Amino acid sequence: MMNSLVGRACFFLLAVLLMGCEGSFTGDPPENPSSLLGQGALMELDGPYQVKDREFLGQRYLIVMNTAEALRFRNGGLIFYEIEGADTFSRRAALDLKIPPFSGDFEVYEREGAWHVFVTDRRNQRLRVFIWDAIEEEFEEALDADGNPFVFETFRNPREIILFTDQGAKDYLAISHFSSGTLQFFDLEEFRWFDQSDLVERFGSNFAQTIATVRREELVGASFRMEVENSDTMNLRGASGAQRAGFGINPGLFLGGDQSFFVYASNSASALFGFRFESFVNSANLLWNLRAEERGFRDQDGNRVEGSQERGFRGISRDGENHIFAASRADNRIYRVPSSEFDFSTNRNQNTRAYNENAQNFALQPQEDLSDEEENFVIDREARKFPRLGDLTVNGRLGAVAADLLWVLSYEARGAGGRGFEISRLYQLELLGDPPLYRIANSFEFAEGDAPQKLLLLEDLDRLVVSGLGSHEISVFDALTMDLLFKLE
Repeated sequence: MMNSLVGRACFFLLAVLLMGCEGSFTGDPPENPSSLLGQGALMELDGPYQVKDREFLGQRYLIVMNTAEALRFRNGGLIFYEIEGADTFSRRAALDLKIPPFSGDFEVYEREGAWHVFVTDRRNQRLRVFIWDAIEEEFEEALDADGNPFVFETFRNPREIILFTDQGAKDYLAISHFSSGTLQFFDLEEFRWFDQSDLVERFGSNFAQTIATVRREELVGASFRMEVENSDTMNLRGASGAQRAGFGINPGLFLGGDQSFFVYASNSASALFGFRFESFVNSANLLWNLRAEERGFRDQDGNRVEGSQERGFRGISRDGENHIFAASRADNRIYRVPSSEFDFSTNRNQNTRAYNENAQNFALQPQEDLSDEEENFVIDREARKFPRLGDLTVNGRLGAVAADLLWVLSYEARGAGGRGFEISRLYQLELLGDPPLYRIANSFEFAEGDAPQKLLLLEDLDRLVVSGLGSHEISVFDALTMDLLFKLE
């Protein structure tokens, strides 16, 4: 009986958390957590990864998550650059904050007049919290009533943090977990995890009849599970059991609406997961089976075409009309999915729309006049080049308008069996028509080993920020002309 009830909620009870781990960040944590604290020019840019545009202390900052790669990940850090104008990013070294090595993401939030920084500590499976002391003008760890640092344990491998407001005007952090395919929610008003008591309050004492949760001791979260939308179960064979259970979810988007809707991309399968916070259900998933593109095939002349040997989405973004853009590693195409594609009813065995094998539904198509295969990020089958698409971003978020520009990274092919270019590239795509065709308007070549990771569009300033994990630099481009304006070092 319980199994059928769990199935109706489109969840599953996770008995064993997957123990896998992805990412290049490794190393030992500091011996004493207090050694993380301290102020003033703590670090230089060294393996910058995540970048965010946030308000802090009443000013606008570009905040950079530093991995401290050259220091063998002894400590990571956050570095603050005040954005004083389109071309003025001023380093504020007094705000430097050391964070745990192996951190996945961060978020900034003002609570009760105090500024908080939240960090996902991947190695120790915790959410770490730091507070800005306005009197001492330095960060300190958030302490509980007994004067001890808060310990907010997470599921395996916490990665991305999304700040959102639900339909009750309450602020939360959504924490995704790469290895276990789960979500946790941190209540910023009550300063605690969303837990079983919240489920009872929302759904009554019989919540277990409609809600399935993941539990480890007192932890409660939501877990993903793909079940096929129709009787054609063959389409689900494009993903393994672990991938269908959400292994590799990262990154995600908050689309909002009356259901507080989230979309998460899978890093390990060609899939998008939908989650409705208000009803707490993994309500609608989309799955592509790009088997031929991954494994290779023979063309109409009988010639062998090499496959990418990769799968999953590496970048995800949205425009003002809630079109979802995702960069596919399997076929190195950009997908533009209307959010309405997730609007289908769900019940047991029907929460996933699995497209036909090798169908590329919603993949953007190029204009017919594109002829230079070498400069095109679509697979050049003759040269067998796979640019290995990465992070992407789009415009159109300042208003309720569709994007007409898109920026996407293609990663160099180190460790990819020769697939891809020898250097990383940044492409600017112009989107024309509805549904749009794309035209490559500009491109930029990075130096070998630069390893660009994240894109951040400052749309109001027409600036595009790129973090260089290998170059140890932040590159700032004119988002329209694609001119490299300056670097932060």
